Amino acid sequence: MVYSDISRLLKENLGELHPIREYESIGRLIAEEVTGLNWIQIQIYKDHHFTAGQEDRIRSIIARLKTREPIQYILGATEFYGLRLKVRPGVLIPRGETEELVEWILYVLTDKEEGGRRKEEDLRILDVGCGSGAIAIALAKNLPDAEIIASDVSEEALAITEENAGLNGVTLSTENFNILIPKPLNGSFDLIVSNPPYIPWAEKEAMPVQVVDYEPASALFVPDDDPLVFYRAIAEFARLYLKPGGEIFAEIHDRLGQETEELYWGYFNQVEIKKDIHGKDRMIRASNG
Repeated sequence: MVYSDISRLLKENLGELHPIREYESIGRLIAEEVTGLNWIQIQIYKDHHFTAGQEDRIRSIIARLKTREPIQYILGATEFYGLRLKVRPGVLIPRGETEELVEWILYVLTDKEEGGRRKEEDLRILDVGCGSGAIAIALAKNLPDAEIIASDVSEEALAITEENAGLNGVTLSTENFNILIPKPLNGSFDLIVSNPPYIPWAEKEAMPVQVVDYEPASALFVPDDDPLVFYRAIAEFARLYLKPGGEIFAEIHDRLGQETEELYWGYFNQVEIKKDIHGKDRMIRASNG
């Protein structure tokens, strides 16, 4: 077997378990994992033969993929905003949509810095529900002089956030914190960011097996009768802890954009919904600036 055979092997063994378009990207991840090479090196040596041990590892990975286990959990890592992050069951796998949220935040902050309205070293940022630490670490990497606190109700999430921060050479602090039952925190914040649970339980049956069977339900689902519970809690928290002129950024359910916007107009005098690259309502920004 040569490197270029992986996508073919995936299609032959997994059939329609995964969308056909995903096999190339999954194959790339597998090739990088078993060889230790980057994608450019693999392309150069694409006709190189795997060792017997590497072939066994590939077949073992494919066997686990047949059970719909996410490739990120199998490999124990994923990429997010140019960073490599460890992930494992019990911690939500970061998505591309969340990268867009990070990009929006950095764009807004850069614009403010150029206008002289805010300096990076003055920034104090709270990530609510940090999971693997993806958002907090990406911001810390790009805003090295900012003070960033990554918070989560899960000790497992906080542990992997600290591990990922060390792996990526960034400094941040962690806080065990439940936004639904908030405890007092020291100081106030210039920016509060969150990718909270926002999927109503009624939508569970329509979701991919690899998500509902493997990823933590507590990081995904909310009550059908109150799907905006976390956004309301964040807004209430912001009343006490957001500095004047500070801002909230959050990822949202694409089908609840209008409802989320209406909720936030009840708390803030500036609210903006931003669409993702697919044209869906995906992010919200709010402030009393």
